[in-house]
Amino acid sequence: MKPQYWALIILLGAVWGCSFLFNAVLIREISPLWVAAGRVTIGAAICWLVFFATRKKLPTDLRLYPQFLVLGILNYAIPFALFPYAEQTVASSIVGVINGMTPMTTVIVSQFWPGGEKATWNKVAGVMIGFAGAVILALPSFDQGASAQVLGLLAALAATCCYALTLNYARRFKSLDSAAVASSSLTGAALVMVPVALLFEGMPVITQGETWAALFAIGLLSSTFAFLLLYWLLRNM
Repeated sequence: MKPQYWALIILLGAVWGCSFLFNAVLIREISPLWVAAGRVTIGAAICWLVFFATRKKLPTDLRLYPQFLVLGILNYAIPFALFPYAEQTVASSIVGVINGMTPMTTVIVSQFWPGGEKATWNKVAGVMIGFAGAVILALPSFDQGASAQVLGLLAALAATCCYALTLNYARRFKSLDSAAVASSSLTGAALVMVPVALLFEGMPVITQGETWAALFAIGLLSSTFAFLLLYWLLRNM
C-alpha cells in the first residue's frame, strides 16, 4: 500500500478519535439519541453542500438507495447512538480503546462474509495481540463498580461490530463516487434517527455554546470529512 494511504488512514483514525471527546461534551446536555440524530443531520447537510459544490451526480440505479439506507442505519445511526450511551458510564478513553478493536472485529466478520478477505496466520495473530492489548487497557475501568459499566462496554463493542459489518458491506459501493455514498447514506440515517429521537426523547434543549460547537465539530469533522475520506480510500486502495 502506498505511503500516502497510510498517512490518510492515520489521519482518519485521529479524526474519529476526536468524536469521543465531542460525545463527552454533548451527553452533558443531550441524550445519546439526539447526539446521533444531530451528528448525522449536520453531517448529511454538509455532505450535500460538498456534493453540489463539486457538481457530482447521483447514481441512476434506484436499487442502490435502499442499500444506502441500510448502510446509514448500520454505519451511522446505531453506532453513533451506542458510543455516547457507553460514555455515560465508561470513560471516553476506554470507549476509544474499544473502538480501536474495529480492525479486529472486521477481520473476524470478513472471514464469514461472502467474498470477504479470509484470515491468515498473521491476521489471526494480530487480532489476538490487539484484543489482549485492548483488555489490558480497559481493565482499570473495572476498579470502581464494574457492574455499572458492563452495559456501556457491551454497547461500545456492539458499535465496533456494526462498523465491521459495514466495512464489508460498503465494498459494494467501491465503483461509486464517495460524496454520493456519504451524502445518501448519512441522509438515510438522519431520516431514521430524527423521528426516533423525537419519539423517545422529545425536542432537545441546548443552552450551552460548547454543546453547539461540539455538535457542529462532530458533524463536520467526524462525520462529513471522515466518511468522505473513508469511501474515497475504499474506492482507491
